[in-house]
Amino acid sequence: MVIDDVTDDVTGNMYAQHLTAEGTPYYVAPEVLDLSINLRHHGEALTQADVYSTSLVLWEIVTQCDGFYVKPPPHSLPYRHDVTTIHDLINHVVVRKKRPDFRFDLKSSGSRGTRDVITNTIIECWDSDEECRLSASCARDRIDFAWKDAW
Repeated sequence: MVIDDVTDDVTGNMYAQHLTAEGTPYYVAPEVLDLSINLRHHGEALTQADVYSTSLVLWEIVTQCDGFYVKPPPHSLPYRHDVTTIHDLINHVVVRKKRPDFRFDLKSSGSRGTRDVITNTIIECWDSDEECRLSASCARDRIDFAWKDAW
């Protein structure tokens, strides 16, 4: 995301007026897709949008992790099989609040606790309400805990 203009409002605060989305739309947060992101507090708002994007990257990693699968499924981008246009993506992610599925074929019960911590963290990071998402530091701490617990 690129912030085009920063404006000084009446109170002397600086805020972004325009946002240009760049990159892969599959990873863009719902509040950016529907243009409802609050750019008056762009630092926090953009951080929470990044938390959403990171959760989709984590979903990709987890769904390819052979620690959770006898045979990991073929790689796929999030929403790749569900949408074909940006309008489909907005409807799928913003309106219907859909997220990618976790389809686990567990290798052993030993990885279940780690899997549950990581998947719950991902789910809480891609919440449709950016104010309800985990903070980046909380997500990091949970994943760090799960990683240490696994070994």
